[in-house]
Amino acid sequence: MSSSADDICKDLIKTYDTTAIEELTPELRHAFRFFAAQCTTLSRPVLSRLINNYYSPSNKPITKFIGGPKNLTVHYSAYFGKLIYIFGEFHQNKMDCTNFPETAALSGEPNNFMTIDDYMVQLYTNTDKFIDFFIEIPTFGKKQPGYSNTGFTIGGSNFRLNHLFQKFRTCISPNTRNDVACQLGRTHFFDVRYINFISTDHISLVATKFKGAGIDENKIEETLKSIEVHDILSYIESCFYYSDTKERLKEYFTNIIYKNIYNSTPLFKMKDYDNKLSGYIMNFINHEINEKIEKNYQNLQQNNHVLLEYNKKTVTAHIIRSFVSLVNFFTSIACISVDLYLITRVFKEFNISRQASAGAFPNDQPNEANNIVIYTGDNHAQRYRRFLNLCGFEVVGKTGKSEKGKDTDTCINMKYIHQPFFSEASKTKMDVPIFEDYIFDYDNTYDDEQYLYDFFLRSIQNKN
Repeated sequence: MSSSADDICKDLIKTYDTTAIEELTPELRHAFRFFAAQCTTLSRPVLSRLINNYYSPSNKPITKFIGGPKNLTVHYSAYFGKLIYIFGEFHQNKMDCTNFPETAALSGEPNNFMTIDDYMVQLYTNTDKFIDFFIEIPTFGKKQPGYSNTGFTIGGSNFRLNHLFQKFRTCISPNTRNDVACQLGRTHFFDVRYINFISTDHISLVATKFKGAGIDENKIEETLKSIEVHDILSYIESCFYYSDTKERLKEYFTNIIYKNIYNSTPLFKMKDYDNKLSGYIMNFINHEINEKIEKNYQNLQQNNHVLLEYNKKTVTAHIIRSFVSLVNFFTSIACISVDLYLITRVFKEFNISRQASAGAFPNDQPNEANNIVIYTGDNHAQRYRRFLNLCGFEVVGKTGKSEKGKDTDTCINMKYIHQPFFSEASKTKMDVPIFEDYIFDYDNTYDDEQYLYDFFLRSIQNKN
């Protein structure tokens, strides 16, 4: 092989991205398949599989519609060397592509539509680029059964996130990450809200009490009344103590978010190899915290006073409205802890020489995430899009409903997204007719307080 092929080998070993093969002439490209052993050797079976998949393009998923998410944006940065797909969804159990006239017309035709979980399994299995796949699922402590507990579900058995989790749980559990089905990528949890909160952290107090209440209407009144008076009084005492000024409240939440061990450790390590990026991330997160508090501070003060009148035997509409407002506020602040963890992980340097526990053999994976898929609630997705936009990433693809879409949006048209994913063409912006184009509002935040309030109140009235 020529020296150019040797250079391709070096690129492959560094990135595990077979796009580099495209740089060869057609003749060398064909021959490279049979000489690839000089890149892989016996110690790189993962890279060998990726190269073999490069020469089998028909196995990569291509579909007209994907069921589950409400939107998809594709972001590329040559500077960071990252191509990132961000799926946003409303957490629910629906997957409805039948509302599209196109799907009815294409009924029975191949490549009509796929569910997001089937699409990702096919992509993950047949990829020719090493993928880092981030799914919004909770983490567990090392001594907890967690993902190995086969009865564990996320949001309910029919939830779309749970479908993804069940199909990728093998690739997340520490004791099964080296399964042959998991070796072509790293699968990451990133919901770190509930693992390291100390007893005085009231961000998750009410939110945890309400966990699941939005799924089962029959449990809402029961959930309200299960919150002990001393819990509420403890919360109110802390909130009044820390919210006497906005500055004090910002300091309180900032400390909690940064002291989450899943955030403090990677940020500390990042300072060693990219202090500038570490500082940039912290500035962004601080801004997000400040914006949330500035927007919600007055409402928070008002609801604190309302809850002083709380009596768990008398659940009034006024009390419910205050609870809903506070739950939304706590959840939105807790989201920032999750998003800080994901952002640092997207940009971290992995120690690939350690004992194989990240879905591949030691030294047989890239030390950075270059080809990335994120599947999450759209509130999280908005923050990631906002951060990437600030970092200079170009939006090279977008589809689905914009931020103000309804929670019934559960299917996206892939007409203007390059497929298969992570192809060289995926880094270029696809032309979209002006009448079908729209601009994502990166600063949009969801205001579902009235929706939740009406839902809670209607549920209690129905029981009475």
